[in-house]
Amino acid sequence: MPEANTMILTKTVMHKAKIYNKDGKAIGKKILAPSDVINVTSNVVTIQGTLYYKLVNTDQYIKVNNVDGTKRKIKHNSLVYTKNGKLANHRKLLKKGSIITTYGAPTIIKHKKVFKIDKNRYIKAINLELL
Repeated sequence: MPEANTMILTKTVMHKAKIYNKDGKAIGKKILAPSDVINVTSNVVTIQGTLYYKLVNTDQYIKVNNVDGTKRKIKHNSLVYTKNGKLANHRKLLKKGSIITTYGAPTIIKHKKVFKIDKNRYIKAINLELL
């Protein structure tokens, strides 16, 4: 049962995510997949300087960045790619100065570091700066 001053939120995992214990240590090899729907408490917990959501009715945590993402500013006009490294839309260009949300840590696709911005949509990390 969550604390009296918290609400239960239903969230969708946007980037594959490990499950952590109260000390910030990964629990086994269990990973939540993108599109998994989870219930978390509304209070964000800081463990060793990282923000986590507490999974309802457990002593398990998931990183906020894998669910809510991080706001970043586009510093160069940027194309959007698929998980295979192909252009997602040949006419779609994200403009310099726009603010987007990235999910999870950067990954490597075709020797380029990219951030996930949506389901099967990625943008080169070099074109972004943290707000």
